[in-house]
Amino acid sequence: MEISRILLAKRRSGLTVLISAALLFSAGASAQTHLDYYLGLGYGMAEIDTDVTSVSNGASLDEDDNAIELFAGARINQNLAVEVQYIDFGEASLTGDTGGQFTYQGTTYQFTEDNAAIDAKGDSFGVSGLLGADITERVHLYGKAGLHRWDTELTASSAASFAKADDDGTDLFYGIGANVGIGDQFFVRLEAEQYELDDWDVTNVSLSGMLAF
Repeated sequence: MEISRILLAKRRSGLTVLISAALLFSAGASAQTHLDYYLGLGYGMAEIDTDVTSVSNGASLDEDDNAIELFAGARINQNLAVEVQYIDFGEASLTGDTGGQFTYQGTTYQFTEDNAAIDAKGDSFGVSGLLGADITERVHLYGKAGLHRWDTELTASSAASFAKADDDGTDLFYGIGANVGIGDQFFVRLEAEQYELDDWDVTNVSLSGMLAF
C-alpha cells in the first residue's frame, strides 16, 4: 500500500495570524465598560470530508464521528460577542482488505494487504466574532466567523505495516446558531459550523450548554 501518495500535503501556517486576531478581539472587548462572560460545553456530530470517494470491492468509509467542543466568550453588547474555543472533531476511517478500492482527489487506489485501515483525526483552537440579534426575550440568533489553528493526524496500518503523518495550519471557519435562555444564567445553544482544514472540510452540528456570569 503506497501510503505516501495519499498523505495530506504539508502546509505550515504561522500562529501569528491567530494570535493577532485574538489580541484584536481582546482589545475591543477591554474598551467596553460592561461585559457578560460565559462558558460552554458542547456535543456534536462531525462529518469530516476527506475527499475520498468511489469506495468499492469491500472497502468501507466512515466520515462521521462525535465532536466535543469547549468555548468561552464575552458579550460586548446586545449584538456583538467574541469567543475562543477548542474542538475535537473525532475520527474518519477507511478500511479494507486486498483488492478494496477507493478514489482520492481523482486518483484510484487499491489496498494490497488485508486488514488495512487509514484513520484521520483532527482538532483545533479558534477565535471568532459573533454578530446577532435577540428575536425574543429568551432567543438570540447569530452568525459567527473566525480563524482556527488546526492539527491533524493520519495513520495507515495493516497486519504488516504502519505509517503516520501529522499536519497543521490556520484556516477560516464560520457558522450560525441560536442561544435559548433557560434561566437567568443558563442557556442552550444549537449551532452548525463549517471548518476548513487545508484539503479537508469539516461540518459540525452541535448542542451545547452555556453558563453566564
